[in-house]
Amino acid sequence: MPTQFVRRVTALLSLVLVFSLLSGCGLYDKEYSVVEQYPVAVNDSDRDSSTVHNYYEMEAAILNLVHQRQEQGSIVFENYEGDISSDLKNVCWGLRTRDAFCVYCVSGIQYEMNHIVSHEGADLSISYSRSSEEMEHIRTISFSTELTDYVEQAIDSFVDRLVVLIKNCSLDEDGIRELVASAYEDNPVIAIAAPMTQVKMYSGSGLQRLVEVEFSYGDDIQDLQNKKKEMAEKIGDITEQSSDDFTEKTLLKAVNMITSQCRYRDEYIGNSVYSCLVTKEANSQGLALTLKSVCNAMDIPCETVNGFYNQKEHYWNIVQIGNDYYHIDLSRCILQGTESGFLRSDEEMWNEYRWDTSAYSRCSGPLTYQDVVNS
Repeated sequence: MPTQFVRRVTALLSLVLVFSLLSGCGLYDKEYSVVEQYPVAVNDSDRDSSTVHNYYEMEAAILNLVHQRQEQGSIVFENYEGDISSDLKNVCWGLRTRDAFCVYCVSGIQYEMNHIVSHEGADLSISYSRSSEEMEHIRTISFSTELTDYVEQAIDSFVDRLVVLIKNCSLDEDGIRELVASAYEDNPVIAIAAPMTQVKMYSGSGLQRLVEVEFSYGDDIQDLQNKKKEMAEKIGDITEQSSDDFTEKTLLKAVNMITSQCRYRDEYIGNSVYSCLVTKEANSQGLALTLKSVCNAMDIPCETVNGFYNQKEHYWNIVQIGNDYYHIDLSRCILQGTESGFLRSDEEMWNEYRWDTSAYSRCSGPLTYQDVVNS
């Protein structure tokens, strides 16, 4: 074949090949089509993506999305140990029913499998039953004993709802209510009166619990703050005028100041520091909480005792002077004179009073009312 003819044929074939490439047709169409179909979900900026290798990593990845309050997310399965479809179903159901945080705020977790080049993946959609603001205010602690500080802070600020995730909770709903009551009794000036509380508990696996406490204070915040300020000023006056070098004399002055300005009411009403010092009428609980508040302000160790007097529920105090403990009952001081209710021992109290002796310090100190007066 002539050389010139071969060159013309070769040039013609090259020209055909060039035109076929420029026009997008021909032999390579199929390969270009496959490349265009590669998914980009893993790099999608609208989704959070995590690579997991087993059931526990999958569970942690989905739970992390929930804690970040994400509505969309992706999971990539790489060298996965187990059955992906079965594990996905179990994890999504398990988090909805066995994780307290998810029980509280997640209404649904849906997923759709996809194929990402050489890996399996899943796109997740999470719906919530709580607003982002509600979820942002959830606090997390390790043990229920840490809850007291959060309760005090909430009541002190007149917060109407407290939600805490407790990793190891030893309390039930009644136990939470008792903890709230104790937090107020230990520091009665954080509120005008003990708030009404409603407790809901959401259970997770083991001892994991999410606790929701709703508080009701019976007044608007501005009025509550004004009353709280007035109450604090009254306590400040008592502590300033009662201060003495000797604890027992300080206590006697404080007792006399409180009992001289408050009328005793043997009824449920008047069970707060505010009622004792501002409205000037209080029952035994209001009187005991007032002495507790004054002692707190003066760094005198003091307990509020919940027991019985002549078979009726009654409140009084136990105070520490040096290494010894004594009973003080302000209501008895009002009704029968200061000497009858000031610095009493267990033996002197036991005829008419009853209390859980294992829950309170033993009172057997040597001081008496007359010792303090005559010193």
